[in-house]
Amino acid sequence: MSKNVEDVYKMVSQVEHILLRPDTYIGSVEISDQELWICEDSDQISFKFEEFSYCQGLYKIFDEILVNAADNYQRDKSTDRISVSIDNDTIMVENTGTGIPIQIHKQYNIYVPEMIFGRLLTSSNYDDSEQKVTGGRNGFGAKLANLFSSYFKVETIHQSQKFTMIWTDNMKKHSQPEITKTNEKPYTRITFKPDLKNFQTDRLSDIVPLLQKRVIDLAGILPISIYLNGKKVPINNFKDYAQLYGINGKFAYASQNKPHKWEILVSSSDGQFSQVSFVNSINTIRGGTHVNYIVDQIAEGLLNHIKKKYKEMKNIKPFQVKSFIKIFLNCQIVNPAFDSQTKETLTTKAQKFGSTFEISEKFIDEIIKKTEIIDNVILQAKSRLNKQLSKQLSAKKQQRLLGIDKLEDANDAGTKNADLCTLILTEGDSAKSLAMAGIEIVGRDRFGVFPLRGKLLNVRDASIQMIMKNSEIEQLVKIMGLQFNKNYENTKSLRYGSIMIMTDQDHDGHHIKGLIINFIEKFWPSLFKMKGFLKQFVTPIIKVTKGKESHSFFSIGEYKKFIAENPTEDYKVKYYKGLGTSTDAEAQQYFSNLTLHRKVFTYSDQTDSDYIDLVFSKSKADQRKDWLSEYSWKQVEDTLDYSKPTVRYRNFVTDCLAMHSINDNLRSIPSSIDGLKPTQRKIIHTLLNHSKQEYKVSSLSGLVTTYAQYHHGEQSLQQTVVAMAQNFTGSNNINLLLPIGQFGTRSMGGKDAAQARYIGTKLSPLTTKIFNEDDLHTLNYLDEEGYTVEPFWFTPILPLVLINGAEGIGTGWSTQVPNFNPREICQQIKRKLRGEEFEELVPWYKGFTGSITAGTNQYIAKGSFIQHKNHIYITEIPPKKTVKEYQAFIQSKMEIAEGKSEPEILDMKEYHAGNKVCFELKVNDEVLKQDLEKYFKLQTTIAMTNLVLFNEKGLLKRYSNVSEILEEFYQTRIKYYQLRKEYLLSKYQNELELVQSKSKFIEGMIDNSIQLRGLKKNEMCKKLQSLGFKGISKMEKIKSTRNLKEIDTDNLEKQYDYLLSMPMWNFSEEKIIAFKQQIKQLQDQINQLNKKTLQQLWSEDIDDFLDELTKVEEQETQEMIKRVEKNAEKLLKGGANYLKTYLLKGKDDFAQQEDYDSESDDDGPSRDPRVLKKVIKEFANFGIKSLRDIPQQKFKIQIDKQTKKKDTKENQDDNKSEKPISMDLEDDSPKRNKKVIDSQSEDEIINQKKNTRRNQKQNDVEEIQISTNKDSQINKFDNKINKVESKIEKAESKIKKSSKLKKIVPQYDSENKASEIKRKAEQEKAEEDQKLIEQEKEELEKQRVPVDSLKVPIQDKVEMDLFQKYGFGDFMKYLTPINGKDNNPIPSLADRILQRTKQGEINFDKIVADKKQESAQKEKKDSDHEIDDFLQLDLSEEQDNKQKEKVTKTTQKTTVERRSAKKNTEQQSQQITTTPSKRKQRKQIIESSDEEEPLNKKQKRK
Repeated sequence: MSKNVEDVYKMVSQVEHILLRPDTYIGSVEISDQELWICEDSDQISFKFEEFSYCQGLYKIFDEILVNAADNYQRDKSTDRISVSIDNDTIMVENTGTGIPIQIHKQYNIYVPEMIFGRLLTSSNYDDSEQKVTGGRNGFGAKLANLFSSYFKVETIHQSQKFTMIWTDNMKKHSQPEITKTNEKPYTRITFKPDLKNFQTDRLSDIVPLLQKRVIDLAGILPISIYLNGKKVPINNFKDYAQLYGINGKFAYASQNKPHKWEILVSSSDGQFSQVSFVNSINTIRGGTHVNYIVDQIAEGLLNHIKKKYKEMKNIKPFQVKSFIKIFLNCQIVNPAFDSQTKETLTTKAQKFGSTFEISEKFIDEIIKKTEIIDNVILQAKSRLNKQLSKQLSAKKQQRLLGIDKLEDANDAGTKNADLCTLILTEGDSAKSLAMAGIEIVGRDRFGVFPLRGKLLNVRDASIQMIMKNSEIEQLVKIMGLQFNKNYENTKSLRYGSIMIMTDQDHDGHHIKGLIINFIEKFWPSLFKMKGFLKQFVTPIIKVTKGKESHSFFSIGEYKKFIAENPTEDYKVKYYKGLGTSTDAEAQQYFSNLTLHRKVFTYSDQTDSDYIDLVFSKSKADQRKDWLSEYSWKQVEDTLDYSKPTVRYRNFVTDCLAMHSINDNLRSIPSSIDGLKPTQRKIIHTLLNHSKQEYKVSSLSGLVTTYAQYHHGEQSLQQTVVAMAQNFTGSNNINLLLPIGQFGTRSMGGKDAAQARYIGTKLSPLTTKIFNEDDLHTLNYLDEEGYTVEPFWFTPILPLVLINGAEGIGTGWSTQVPNFNPREICQQIKRKLRGEEFEELVPWYKGFTGSITAGTNQYIAKGSFIQHKNHIYITEIPPKKTVKEYQAFIQSKMEIAEGKSEPEILDMKEYHAGNKVCFELKVNDEVLKQDLEKYFKLQTTIAMTNLVLFNEKGLLKRYSNVSEILEEFYQTRIKYYQLRKEYLLSKYQNELELVQSKSKFIEGMIDNSIQLRGLKKNEMCKKLQSLGFKGISKMEKIKSTRNLKEIDTDNLEKQYDYLLSMPMWNFSEEKIIAFKQQIKQLQDQINQLNKKTLQQLWSEDIDDFLDELTKVEEQETQEMIKRVEKNAEKLLKGGANYLKTYLLKGKDDFAQQEDYDSESDDDGPSRDPRVLKKVIKEFANFGIKSLRDIPQQKFKIQIDKQTKKKDTKENQDDNKSEKPISMDLEDDSPKRNKKVIDSQSEDEIINQKKNTRRNQKQNDVEEIQISTNKDSQINKFDNKINKVESKIEKAESKIKKSSKLKKIVPQYDSENKASEIKRKAEQEKAEEDQKLIEQEKEELEKQRVPVDSLKVPIQDKVEMDLFQKYGFGDFMKYLTPINGKDNNPIPSLADRILQRTKQGEINFDKIVADKKQESAQKEKKDSDHEIDDFLQLDLSEEQDNKQKEKVTKTTQKTTVERRSAKKNTEQQSQQITTTPSKRKQRKQIIESSDEEEPLNKKQKRK
């Protein structure tokens, strides 16, 4: 029957549509099965994950009511409780709080509670301009629960009123609102009965476990009490809640509450990503954008960690990391949007969340430490790689194998006789040649050869990708026909039945054998255990021959045992460094006796595998340290018994591989006694025993190879020489070798050194002070190849390992010892010599001018910088960082980052010089907001936890602190001072007995008491023996460990060669006297040495070292001054002079002559001279002198006088130059100049100066001395004074010349005239003396300071008289205590003056300057007049004799006056240099003198 239009097209109401199509609003109303977390036990509160049958719609209407209660907490913080009860078919949800307003809505004319719960599309969340973090959104919510319930009751209390209303029959019917008065606390309660027929079920109990779980959710995400069926849910926070999911405490947690709440808890999953998330109390079952926002950050952080730590895992993708993440997320999102009304997925974009949460590196580290996510990701990745490796490390057995270079395949390889074939693996191509020569004896059918390129990869902890990329391993697998991880019972399926390893018989050769064994044990343990599969072919390391007799030794231990049992003089010893040393004939000899040279490895039990793992596994590092610490480096020889045909793996490890590890540590870690490694020790040994000439580094390496039996590559030896000579900051505090040429700089950390053939070196003068020549006779020397080489260790006078530091990585051990100050080391040794304890030392690096401060088990080294607005001057960087590294870091900051409009560093200039660093930077404002020290990476740590060294017994030891190293060094070194003393006494005694015998013999021969004429030599010797003369071997034996020439005691003639072989001139009287003097000298030396204690000997050595160190430092300082001068000039005009002034004077009195714009220049950063002067001060701090600076005091007055003596016989004067007082009222204030008056009486001063003046009369002209360290302007004045002096000298020469030509000599005709002249001369002398006295009085008066000008109240007349008597200069001297005692006779006045000086009430500078200015102006006219008179001398030849006599008298008179004028000029020059105003006066005087016309022109004009 067809339907009409009305039946087809219908219009329904909103309520009818919801009931008709419920899935649109509450989800499916069908019963479905799904794996969910449900509440297993509501009493014990536990969850379980299982397949659960439930109706989504029924769950949703319950959730809407529950979220409404949770939203009430967000709106009303007085809400402190939510209660839920589920009883049969009835559900009740109640929350505390202020309740819902009970009033009629004016617009809709109904009660607000009725509108909220009984009318569709009503809500308080429609205003999107408000930022709300509630779950309600669309206006359906609770109304949907009402629609799908057969009973729905609302109760709320607000302002003492209670509202009650009931709906029934799916909200079709309702009661009238009931309003009553009440005294109950406010609450809102919803009670409803779901209409179960709409959900295809007849009972509510089927879904109760899921509903209970949802209630427990609220306990974990809300900070209020949650009750379920009358019981409080015992969940206090989000972390407790997450434990219900079985994470067992293995999680990382982070949170924030402002501006909105974020709680994140991360654990590891079982390989599938899972999440439990909540948005505004809504359980987002399917996650959404909020989960992606957090998980993406976590995955990125973990992926970065993986790429850094596991470099072979670069191909891991983010989704692989996410698959092992289990995340719990509780967040508040502003005005959230979901995919549907069911609200299972959040769709709001991250930019609209209303808040952000950035995953920090700290949280990533916590995830890595507390979860197994990384381990699971790596395990999964390795599993995939293992599958690839299995394919790559698998090969089939085949007869012909092509494409493998250098393989010499056996003829039977891959055939039915393959298990009888042996593959010989050799160490390089030269060893392959030896093997091929030997195979000629045994044939090619069953022997193949494959050379290895150096050492095989350690596959124990290597990444799978590294293994797969290793072509050598891949080729080896193909050659052998191995199947990856296959368990072999026999070798029938392989191309070769065994592997024989043929390497050098040294430590490195043993290591290569161990790596091959490790490779087989790791992947094919069945072959490792199979007897006969792995073998080694041993060759001699030493051969000794004697005629046709020959002995071969496979280890050094065997050779040493042999030479201990047999004399070695007649044996010829040959050392076989490698297989390449053997000839083809020797190779064939080896292979013709395979039984002797082939040793089979055998497996006994699991300990064999454990020992291989101990040596090569990274995880066994600690056990490996303990194992190696039992071995001494003094016994590094191979001790394996090669007489047996088999070798157990364990014995090979303990007797051979252990020696390799110890030898590796020996080459990497120095001794605590001499601070040297073996190669360094060989170099020092060679140079100490050869001439102190300069050597090319390339030549020196050859000398060391020959003399000290160095058996490794010369390139590494040359690098060691270069490193020992380097002296840039961060390298050596004391370079034992001198760098003659380019040995590398701080710029590249020494990597920029020139080739060895271009540079030279020799011993530093400090080295010979550190290594005393006499100590060489007390050391224990090593023996190599029958040659005596370097000692076990030297005994320097100081612990070099602390002075130059040490860094190295060996096998199982590493070391890091910082550098320390050599002078402070000397102080500590001297403290110990005095019986005091060692003090704590702070690291010190020569040339480093930053700061080093103590931290926890470490020191913190900081660079330095100077900031002026947005201009930064980096004047020092951490000591171990190179300039190029830091330059690259700065340049990286000059690039414009993504999203930025400009770089952080706008400009950079560099002014480096030698070890001095100076970066001139301009930065933007963002950089200034940061911690500049941290931003510029100017801080680094110096660890003190890895002080590992070889002790005196040759055992590795970790020292707890520096004092422990010093103590061990001291106890060892003091013993060797006793040995040195014994050696010297025996040496002196031997020489004494020798000289005494010679002297006695000569005297006997001269006085004929000894008659030897006509006797045979043997008879002579017997007669000398009978006369009491000692044979040479009977004299005091010299206690030396060095190989001294031994005399045959049985040969009597040789015993007396020292007497009978003397030349005739020894019988002269002069020689007899010389012998007696030598005897006395030796006796004195013995007596003096006996009187000296060991402590005195050591202290004298230290003093000699310090004297030499001072010379070296002064020389280096002068070189640095020259290097930094140019850069100082580039930074600041006149900067070079300022640098010199600051260096030489230590004063900041340089006047900047040109003003600069303090703002930025066009070409770079600021040129503010005040800032640049600070930078130049940093240039002046070289950090070369190892004596640390003493901090300046707040108020310091120093008096420093220097006297320079000249010989008066050579017309030179005794001049006394006085340095002004240096007053530092503050550390950074410029120092002012004051003249000092000695505290002597006025008469004593006058008499002293009068004598000085008389001596000065012998000179016609006195040089005006100007301090060479003044600024450039003063230097100009010096040049002009020199011009004046030049004119004076020319004038005098003219006078002398004219006098000689014209014979202008006064003639006296009678005695009367002579008497008159003498009388006048005496009178003139007396007048001059009186004049000198008056001048000295005037000078003293000038130094006096008027009491009135001091503004000091007259409180004590005695004090004021004393002040007047002593004068200003001596008064200032009393302000400085002498030897800790107050030397001030007027303390109260001094204290008052000092106080007023600090407050600025008294200005001594101005007072003295004014006094000096007055006297200078007064004397200027007289001095100018005298100089002018002298320059205008009339030397015309046309005048008669009378005129000549007049001229002569005038000249004499002028000379006397000129001397006085010269004295005034000197005073003026001293006064002028005091202040800028005086400099101007001096300039005027010089310029006026310079403007005078030349002397010859004046003569012509006259």
